[in-house]
Amino acid sequence: MQGSTETDLQAQTAEEILASKTDRRRDLPVEEAPAPAKNVFETVHTTPDVGASVVEEARSLFEQRRFSDAARVLESAERLRPDDPEVLALSAVANANAGKNRPKVRAALRRLSEDFGTNPLTWRTVSDVALARFQFDPAQKAARTAVQMSPRSSAGWHSLAAAYAGHGWYDEANECLTQAHLIDPQSEYRANDPTPLTFGQWQIGRSVNYWALTRTYLALAAVVAFVYIGLLGVALALSAPMLMREVRVRRLSEPFQSLAQREWQSEHKLRIANALAVMGVLILWVLLFSIRG
Repeated sequence: MQGSTETDLQAQTAEEILASKTDRRRDLPVEEAPAPAKNVFETVHTTPDVGASVVEEARSLFEQRRFSDAARVLESAERLRPDDPEVLALSAVANANAGKNRPKVRAALRRLSEDFGTNPLTWRTVSDVALARFQFDPAQKAARTAVQMSPRSSAGWHSLAAAYAGHGWYDEANECLTQAHLIDPQSEYRANDPTPLTFGQWQIGRSVNYWALTRTYLALAAVVAFVYIGLLGVALALSAPMLMREVRVRRLSEPFQSLAQREWQSEHKLRIANALAVMGVLILWVLLFSIRG
């Protein structure tokens, strides 16, 4: 796996490694015997007492999706545990989801690739970083490798389910969730479950929402609407992805519908930005209409 994560995941390398397994449903191992629940990242033990409390704090922040705070705590953890693959993995995924410090993400992936290339944690980290950037093709290839290397990891199956959901492959995503629930029954999500989402569940909901928002041909719709209706048409075109998301998500089966709705509640920036854009266009339309009147 040398160099597979060196430049923004090196998706081409992943594709070469997995060239013989292009069928997304073939050769995936099936596990039926339940096993104890695992953390989002399986800990690879080094010196158990060094920085343990710092790593635990980082895990807690990570599970709360406070990725920027987790990344700051992980800087201290890396100084205490420079050779701990879990710390490197957490750092890469936290920074990728925070949308910050891309050089640090590349450096962590490079270290994992060079020193822990045979560890399934490395491949799952590659997948999770790709999911953070909505790069679903390399994400599903890396996640497939992770579950083939460690078929009893429910976290790996959740990453693969999220990658499939981002493509809109919900039958395959549901099969992955079935395997994850067999391994870890506590990971099963039920509609209207009030407990906070796990990281894997949050990833799936985020992927579903991205799928539901995209492929709306927004640019083309905006141009056509502007030609025929003017600025009011642009406002309608900007609103279209949000409306399409509601329609698409409501047509999905569980648990994908509930996971998408739960994750959508935390997408404050995106919803506010869209509302401000629509409002700005409408205000401009009203001003122009008043001037012409």
